[in-house]
Amino acid sequence: MAERGAAGTPARRGETAFSVLSTIGDVLLLQVLFLLTCVGVVTIIPGAIAVQRALPEALAQEHPAIARLYWRNLRWAVRNFWHFGLGVCVVTVVLVFSLLFWASAGDPIRLIGLGVLVPVAGLLVALYLAFLAVVMTSAWETGPRQIGREAWLLVQRKPLHAAGSILLLSTWLLLLARLPTLVLVGTALVPAFLAWWLARDSR
Repeated sequence: MAERGAAGTPARRGETAFSVLSTIGDVLLLQVLFLLTCVGVVTIIPGAIAVQRALPEALAQEHPAIARLYWRNLRWAVRNFWHFGLGVCVVTVVLVFSLLFWASAGDPIRLIGLGVLVPVAGLLVALYLAFLAVVMTSAWETGPRQIGREAWLLVQRKPLHAAGSILLLSTWLLLLARLPTLVLVGTALVPAFLAWWLARDSR
């Protein structure tokens, strides 16, 4: 029995190592697919949605063809959320330019402008992460409006978790500003994991 247990331990370790490597490979594959499909502005948010919906399958190793699952989710997301994605991109550009404008203004006007814009930006980020958290497990027939309502309720129900997600995402963006090459490995994965964590804690 002792010999059998000793012989089985390396095998189990090998299976565990293979499972971990397979999970990492599938997760990184989702990031690569996202980069390939977000060349167009309209496909950035649908690509993020496709990553979000495929992420639980990649982590659980329950789907043998993660790339096929991603493309399936991407087609669904483009068909149902292209207008939402375009709106998010427009709002993001306007918000960034507004923050830069007020940051360069003189005191005390700068403090007033940033005092209004920063909380608004934080709320929008929280809603975006909550949207990803909800869309991750939503049914195929669920519409954007229903997902948006559930995302708003999720932020209201879990304000501390939403605030923690904002803090972590802000830290990631600051790190990204110092190391731009990280955009290749975390553009979609960091928000996806934050939304996944938010969804798990909302249960």
